[in-house]
Amino acid sequence: MKTLTLSLFFLLALVACKGEQSASIEVKNENTPQFLGVDNIPNQDFLISSDSDTVLIGKHGTKIKIEGGIFVDSTGNEIHGEIKIELKECLDKYSIVLGGLTTTSNDEILESGGMICINANVDNQKLSLKNNSSIQIEIPTDSIIDGMQYFQGAKSGDKINWVNPTPLVNTKSQKVVQDDPDSTQIRYITDTIHKRHNVSYNVDVNGKKVAGDDIPAGLTDKIHQLIFAGNGLVISKDSSVIIEGYKVNLYKNNEFNTWKEYEYGEKWVSTSSVNTFREDSNNSYVFKMKKLGWANIDRFFIDPRTKEIEWLASINECEKYSRPYVSLVFENQKIYLPGYVKDNGEFSFTHGDYEKTALPVGEWATILVTAYIDETPYYAIKKIKIMEKQSIKLDLAETTVDSLIRKLKEQI
Repeated sequence: MKTLTLSLFFLLALVACKGEQSASIEVKNENTPQFLGVDNIPNQDFLISSDSDTVLIGKHGTKIKIEGGIFVDSTGNEIHGEIKIELKECLDKYSIVLGGLTTTSNDEILESGGMICINANVDNQKLSLKNNSSIQIEIPTDSIIDGMQYFQGAKSGDKINWVNPTPLVNTKSQKVVQDDPDSTQIRYITDTIHKRHNVSYNVDVNGKKVAGDDIPAGLTDKIHQLIFAGNGLVISKDSSVIIEGYKVNLYKNNEFNTWKEYEYGEKWVSTSSVNTFREDSNNSYVFKMKKLGWANIDRFFIDPRTKEIEWLASINECEKYSRPYVSLVFENQKIYLPGYVKDNGEFSFTHGDYEKTALPVGEWATILVTAYIDETPYYAIKKIKIMEKQSIKLDLAETTVDSLIRKLKEQI
């Protein structure tokens, strides 16, 4: 199974403007809209003693363990006394979009488990961590997703590229026993399985086709076992099968029904704490930051439903607008992808029409488009279901920055 890459992504070519397609047209990254950016994410400020071990807890549950004596100034001198710690938390999709924090690593698509930014300063002088020092972080989550790593944020213009993936802290406890009061056995998610089917059905009973409650008792369960087995039943044409002597007619649907199932494991973990810092790897991602700044918990996005698709979309009257920006937010994962723009007004999430588009068919996502007429912002927000063939037209509506931010919170 291949990792999705942005260079193979999304032929969402917004082609409303007239003009011949040209292979030589330059593809550029446009700047994000002025109302999207990390300045939208408020700083949480903490005053601490740089000489003491400290535990900080953010408003959204991020825990930070800081050992004393690990901060240095720009010349490498150790800092003593009071310093200010600044924390930003982006743990949900709305905050990620509001911060303009797209989830890619050198054009490969990432699925995020949450982002934070930590900085330290004294008298407006930026500090860094001493060599071979680190701070320990615990980012809360509803469920642990297997394969997550810690990525550092590297500034690239007004965007952040997530680089240098590092394994999370191994918090599996040493062997413990059930009657140890400082340990507990937990059940956790080891894998997420994406499934789908494209089947509807009825049954021949006494010369009639029946469905729903008219199907003989117990037969519906047998049919569902067939349809939902494995990764789901996918048929290429209408067919039939005999179950318990009844002819079951299976019909191919144009759209897929999709769902997720989870695989679980069990392990013993320690519930003891150190310096009041409890490592909760059951409901948190635990890692060590060796460099201040942005950090992201991610894994490279893989989905078995991914296939090459034909999917075009267009902005009506796009020649009226300046500074257009297109992005895509997945509904079921924290994935936020930037768009690309060509000189002739076409948009895509690839580097050009020569690339094939690969997307997880059946996944829901939201397209966000913004642009300006003079300094007045316009937008479109459209929820879509990814299909193998799809055509979308988008009309932009006038808005204000405050109104658009409210709409983002409602619809993302």
